[in-house]
Amino acid sequence: ANVPPTVPGVSSGNWKDQAYYGYINLGTPAQRFAVQFDTGSSNLWVYGGQCTSETCKDHKRFQSTKSSTFQKIGNPLTITYAAGIIKGYVVEDHAEFGGITVKNQQFGLIQSADGEFGEPFDGILGLGFQALANDDVKPWFVNAYEQSLVPSGVFSLYLSPEDNQQGSKIFLGGVNPNYYSGEITYHDIIDDNYYMIQFDAVKVNGKVLPSKNKLGAIIDSGTNGLAIPQWLNNSMMDAIGPIASDCSNRNSLPDITFILGGIEYPVPSNDYVIVFQEKTGDYCGPLWWTDDNSQGTGLPKFLEDHMILGDSFL
Repeated sequence: ANVPPTVPGVSSGNWKDQAYYGYINLGTPAQRFAVQFDTGSSNLWVYGGQCTSETCKDHKRFQSTKSSTFQKIGNPLTITYAAGIIKGYVVEDHAEFGGITVKNQQFGLIQSADGEFGEPFDGILGLGFQALANDDVKPWFVNAYEQSLVPSGVFSLYLSPEDNQQGSKIFLGGVNPNYYSGEITYHDIIDDNYYMIQFDAVKVNGKVLPSKNKLGAIIDSGTNGLAIPQWLNNSMMDAIGPIASDCSNRNSLPDITFILGGIEYPVPSNDYVIVFQEKTGDYCGPLWWTDDNSQGTGLPKFLEDHMILGDSFL
């Protein structure tokens, strides 16, 4: 396969090793917002000035009356995520990210947010296919490509391991060989909506775990961990052994190797075991959830024949 063009990176942030984000400018004059990069959704949205939900109050909100290029489209917008539901309407304005300005970009102005949107982000930059976009809004990157603002229809992410650092990068229109080694591996996309590739099996300590049925694996930068069927969770926990809640074995547990399209991708334990910070104290646990502990999110049935590979895998 051809190697995509080499492009400079746009600096982005790492929040607790669980989410990656950058800054987008909306309107004229520009209003700046921190947005999470999400390959598992396709809409761009930020909180609106009239949003009164508790979640909105903790974030910067777009003031439409202060932008001379703002246009209200008005179509209602409802998006359901694993974290909760947001509601608002579609608007249009200039959207600049990484020095690239898409004029008349449609995005969501959110009026209510019900759920756990507590991260320090003012919105989401969906990087998925248009087929997945609510209200059939054309994604920002699709517009950038169709308007010849980027050299190719490829984007890539470098996710730094440093918490709260700016070492992460997003490359718009290509890749950068300074941020990877070896050859680029390509996988066929097996779904019209998601960046979904074929999952073969999981291997721990050289042993391939039994697979109950074929799964599609969704590559999702907007999910911090993994979402897997209960039967796979049971097999993985049996294979790796107990995770000490006091974190004493966080760095000594075996790798979990995901076999995707015949290629092995090992994930070390310090990536799949996370320190959870609670008011009662810190403890360690696996950074994944299953169809048994995701009630109310719409994930249980979905996880019967899919898995989500989020940032702990990436």
